[in-house]
Amino acid sequence: MRSQLEEEAVEAVREFSYAVQSLCISEMLPRTNELLFLNLTTLEGKSYCIELTAKGWRIASNRADCMNGDFRQLHVHTQYFESLNQLLDSISPSYRQRFGEKLNEKLSNLGK
Repeated sequence: MRSQLEEEAVEAVREFSYAVQSLCISEMLPRTNELLFLNLTTLEGKSYCIELTAKGWRIASNRADCMNGDFRQLHVHTQYFESLNQLLDSISPSYRQRFGEKLNEKLSNLGK
């Protein structure tokens, strides 16, 4: 049986795959009911390891499968986001563009 966090992570992979190069749950890093990590590559080609806990979504590192962030970028690695949408919005201009395009498409379909 999957934990609530794992369900949230699986849903995020499904929901946001259209707007990133890749997004998957890490198979190398620890996974518990309270903590898991995802590997993310933005449309710009930047890699991140994302931590998901009850506190929210956080950039753990600027490398896949790595929990240790750059101590010179503490502001990046200590900020929690309520959703993956918010996190992506903060790091990926191409995500913002794709998200806007998808939203416009949905609104256009509602008008038909």
